[in-house]
Amino acid sequence: MYKLVEELGLEAAIEKTVEEYKSLKDESDPVVRGKKRALESFFVLVGIDPSQL
Repeated sequence: MYKLVEELGLEAAIEKTVEEYKSLKDESDPVVRGKKRALESFFVLVGIDPSQL
């Protein structure tokens, strides 16, 4: 995610991660849960409440 910020800028990185976050469906998969938690941590760092997405 941080590489995305470097490559695309913060706004574009946020848009891309929000799209990815919304596309995650199968929370029974440990990989999906881990990815979701990582994205939620990123959102918190940039001041976005993941529960509002």
